Amino acid sequence: MRRYLSIDFLRGLGIFFVVLLHQLVFHYTNIIEAIENPNIIVIIVGFLLEFGGLFVIISSMAHTVTNYGRLRDNTQSLRNILTSSIFYGFFFLIMNYIYFLIFAPGLLDRGVGEFRMSIIPALIRKGVFVPPDIDRYFHATILGIIGWSIIFVNIVLYFIFRKNGLQKVKRNIIIMFTIGTLFTVAGLSRIYLYPVFNGLVDNSNYFSAIFLGFLVNNYYPIFPYLGFAFYGSMIGLAIVYEEYKKYYWKFFFVLGFFWLILGVAGYVSFEDTMLERAVDMHAVSFEALMLGIFILLFQLFFKLIDQNGDDVSPKKEKTTRFFRRFGVVSFTIFMFETTFSELIGKVFDLVWAGWNTEMWSCFIFSFTNLILWTIIIVLWEKTGFKYGLEWMTGKILYLLVKRPSTKIYLKQILYLEETK
Repeated sequence: MRRYLSIDFLRGLGIFFVVLLHQLVFHYTNIIEAIENPNIIVIIVGFLLEFGGLFVIISSMAHTVTNYGRLRDNTQSLRNILTSSIFYGFFFLIMNYIYFLIFAPGLLDRGVGEFRMSIIPALIRKGVFVPPDIDRYFHATILGIIGWSIIFVNIVLYFIFRKNGLQKVKRNIIIMFTIGTLFTVAGLSRIYLYPVFNGLVDNSNYFSAIFLGFLVNNYYPIFPYLGFAFYGSMIGLAIVYEEYKKYYWKFFFVLGFFWLILGVAGYVSFEDTMLERAVDMHAVSFEALMLGIFILLFQLFFKLIDQNGDDVSPKKEKTTRFFRRFGVVSFTIFMFETTFSELIGKVFDLVWAGWNTEMWSCFIFSFTNLILWTIIIVLWEKTGFKYGLEWMTGKILYLLVKRPSTKIYLKQILYLEETK
């Protein structure tokens, strides 16, 4: 089954910047002042921090390409694919809460001028147990929306692939495009539903708030990010069909520019409320803008790396390996990068007093984290990336569907070797 390097490359590039930017922002003690009086570096950092939606598109694209290949090659049944996908999606939803409550970076509270921290980072930094604040139960991380995406996208794929539906190219892409557009446009409903959600939280109606929060909360809600996932699946379908070269490249190019232009128009037309994280037309416009960037960005890297569908050259396999190495273990890195950085921060405190009061020294700290992660990953590769979260989920999936998962063959995937 063909492995598209651009997917793993972008995933790796994304997690590379997650480590860099999370630790820069989370450890810089003057972050409030920097946000209120931003220079060009702060603006760029803030912009890059909004690239989480790219992971939604990449994840959906990767699952679609992989599952299509398994069906085409008759290596797994449609029912087994749906079963494993639903399990995997709910696993991500559970890990969303484990991550957000225990391992995640802090949420910046501008009112008090400090981060509200999750359990382990607070324990390492302050030496005391700090219970998670109530907001963490009602908001999601990127893991949450990836979980919902895996479930809903694969349910739709199950129905459109039935009864020889695998060969109905145009119909399948139109269906995914339509659903993706509907969920993306549904992001407008957050303007009206988000105050309802806040009211439920304020009135301690927590059960209802959790469910409405998945739809409209301020961090990767289903509206509109499930639309991003269906667009990712649509692009994934187009990649694996030969017709991609002739018809769909231009369509996705136009689609990307449509959302980009629409988003820019709204972004400059409405009052800038980004710092307040308000849910309004400015925020919705920014999400549309980012969707356009993500679509165009993937097209660019797919064209550069995968040669528009042709076989990848050994040279490109080798030159992309650094970031793809990050990509194949991105879940594990994402889960533990904050805990790891807190431990490194303690070492910095011992040898460099006040290092976290200047942005340039925080950049040094962030790059130190990246260098150490690179060393860990290179050494870890020698074991075949065993015992990471990807490897563990692969083992669990094997128990569920009685078929070896590609997630236990990460080294073979990295070097484009055949897997079982």
